[in-house]
Amino acid sequence: MILGRLDRVPRWPVFFALAASLFYPGLRLLWVFGATLGTTGGKTDVEPALAWSLIALSSVLVAFTVVLFVDRGSQRLRTLLGVGGILAGAALVSVGGLGVAMATAFLWADGPDASPGAGLTIWTFLAVYCSWLVTGLGVTAGSWRYWVHRRLDCATCRPLLR
Repeated sequence: MILGRLDRVPRWPVFFALAASLFYPGLRLLWVFGATLGTTGGKTDVEPALAWSLIALSSVLVAFTVVLFVDRGSQRLRTLLGVGGILAGAALVSVGGLGVAMATAFLWADGPDASPGAGLTIWTFLAVYCSWLVTGLGVTAGSWRYWVHRRLDCATCRPLLR
């Protein structure tokens, strides 16, 4: 079978995805409580409902990476979350990669003290987009691993199908 050796995809990318996915909701949570980390000096001016919604949405990604890290699930769940995670991971890689490229170009052109807008420093943009890029890479690899381990003909997969 063509997928024979793909059951050996490592789990460590999911660990990095989990760690990186915690950055954005953590930063948003700090801003909700009035911290000025990553801002140009003032508090972020975001409607509380929007701020909490962004925290909740980004926490869904954290929960998804936890599911990939735990690495348990039925064949159907593995198919659904595996394929969906590959697509979501690819989207995060695209957005994160483009964001890192844009922030790096802005940093290169205007220097480290520049602010691209929204009251945030360039380092904040770079850190957020880097975290999305790392999360996307880890989620893509982890979702592929999660999806491949759904096969009953895989000896190392059978104990994970619970």
